[in-house]
Amino acid sequence: MLSLDHGLAYFTGKPGVNDSLSLAVPGAQAILTHGARLRLEAQGEWSRISVLEGSARFSSPAAEIELPQGLYAQVEPANRERFFLERKIPALDLDHWSGGRDRLMASTSAQQHVLAKYGLADLDAAGTWIDTGPVSYTHLVMPSRNDAPTITVLPATMGVDCRPISPVTRSGRMV
Repeated sequence: MLSLDHGLAYFTGKPGVNDSLSLAVPGAQAILTHGARLRLEAQGEWSRISVLEGSARFSSPAAEIELPQGLYAQVEPANRERFFLERKIPALDLDHWSGGRDRLMASTSAQQHVLAKYGLADLDAAGTWIDTGPVSYTHLVMPSRNDAPTITVLPATMGVDCRPISPVTRSGRMV
C-alpha cells in the first residue's frame, strides 16, 4: 500500500501477477488489479483520485465502485458519508509533464538491458549500448569534458558494475 497524506502524486504502474496494489488518500483508496495511471490529490478539506488511464477500484466508507479512465472521485475526510463522482478530470499543469515523462520512460532502449524502471532515458541520453556477448551488455558514457569515460557492464544477472576506464579514445576503442 502507498499512502499520500498531503499534496499531489502521480502513479503509473501495475501490481504483480495475481496481486493487487492499494493507493490511499485521506478518506479513500484506489485498488489496482492491472496497469493504470492515477493522479492522487490530498488537501486539508478534500482528497481526490483521478484515473488518467486504465481503471481502478475506488473504495471509501460511503461507496465502492469501479472508476474507468477519465473519471475522478472526491471525498471529504471530515464527512465520511459522502463522495463526489465527476466525469471530467480538471487539468493541472503537471499532467502534461507526467504524461510526457511516462511516454519517455516507455520508449527507452535502456529498458531492454536493465530491470530498473527509472533513469532509463538518462542512460540512453548519456551513452551508447554495446553488445559484449551472450551474457552482458556494456553502457559506455562519453563525457563532453576530458574526464575518463565510464563503462557500465550489465551481466545477464543484471548486477551492475560501474567503473571509470582509461585510456579510451572518443570512439570507445582502447588505446
